[in-house]
Amino acid sequence: MRIDQAIERAYQRWISEQDPVQLATALRPSMWALYMGVLGTSLTLLTSSHWTSSWVGVPTSVALATLVPSNVVRLAFALTGDGRRIPTELTHLLVLAGSAALAFIWAALLVLTPGPVGSAFGGLYLFACAAEGYRYRASFSRLFMPLATCLGGVAALPLTSSPGNSVALLALLPAGLFASAFMGQTALGHDAMRREKEAIAEALSSQMLSEQGQRVADLSRRMDDIYGRQHDAKNLLAAMRFNTTVLMDRIQEIPPDLAEVVHDVAEAATRMVPLLVVRPALDREVPNQPANVGSVVSTVLRDVRARYPDVHLELREQPRDLEVAVVHGAETLERVLHNLIINACEGGTRGRASHVWLNVRREEDGATLEVADDGPGFAPEQLEGPITPYATTKERGTGLGLYTVERLVWASGGNLRRSNRDEGGALVRVHLRYAVPGLSHVELAAVRGS
Repeated sequence: MRIDQAIERAYQRWISEQDPVQLATALRPSMWALYMGVLGTSLTLLTSSHWTSSWVGVPTSVALATLVPSNVVRLAFALTGDGRRIPTELTHLLVLAGSAALAFIWAALLVLTPGPVGSAFGGLYLFACAAEGYRYRASFSRLFMPLATCLGGVAALPLTSSPGNSVALLALLPAGLFASAFMGQTALGHDAMRREKEAIAEALSSQMLSEQGQRVADLSRRMDDIYGRQHDAKNLLAAMRFNTTVLMDRIQEIPPDLAEVVHDVAEAATRMVPLLVVRPALDREVPNQPANVGSVVSTVLRDVRARYPDVHLELREQPRDLEVAVVHGAETLERVLHNLIINACEGGTRGRASHVWLNVRREEDGATLEVADDGPGFAPEQLEGPITPYATTKERGTGLGLYTVERLVWASGGNLRRSNRDEGGALVRVHLRYAVPGLSHVELAAVRGS
């Protein structure tokens, strides 16, 4: 692999590790205005106050001028409108520029300020590097954010007021780079632990829901069989009671001892019939809830496009006003689609996809959702047996994504099939029944098994 390809791949990997919600919050104009307002006010007070201006030794205008690069970057966001749209590659380039401008503020104040106050600004420079690395998930293998903050520090070197300040900043540059990468690596570790915990919780929840549905469905079938037998017994007893009643009408024609037996049988039949009244069926489980496919698809595609801007996501077909029956409704359908599309985008150790297609088809008894990609596809051993937990081909995967999807689909009365496309790549089909108000996932599972 060429160097430029390796850098491009690392950069796309860094983009995919960003949290779109956190990114949008950080780029919100109100947040930026608040940050710049507090920082500008603090610098004005430090440099103009009678008590502190002699310590800082920097004119107010010069101190405020260090904020100019950051505001230029914010203006670029406003002009491109990038802060209001789905994050793109341009968004992340502006994020790097903004972090460099932020590091420049503290580095410039360090080299401009003599004495111990300059050391305080040096500490703030290190803190800014670490905070930006943590927020934007830097790492030792993807040094884009650490290098950006380092460049911000280098840009401040020509402003130095003394050789000592330059030496101090030069000493802090590698420390800032390390702090940024280390804190970013720590954040990535926390993210991985959180994802694994959430994946295990989802898998356990879906497994319990699936097994519960299967047990209740089996119990319902057995109880139906028992109730059917009770109904037959009730009919036989009713016939016996009728016949004994006929005999009782002719009691004078039969011997006394036999008349007593007939009387006892009639009484026993009369007492037993009420005991064999067929009881109602088992209480229904939590009913499936309708989920609007179009709304869920829009939400999932918006999130995935923000995380994987280099992967082309294409929605081929989507019928209007399509609702399917899913346990817990739209939340579950969103988890199903999210897991399937993320799996397609991330691929595995054999490579990843550059194009992912989503197709929604309306069929006679429900809707079929297809997720296809042009990646390496499923390995033969993956298609030979059932989907098992903790089996993964990803570098940092948990092996619970597809397993959880299958459990949730089954619990909703649907089914999942996987295969490889003839053109190359994987294909996963999920079939879900149309939404029927009040119909439980147990009843759907029973219909599916019939």
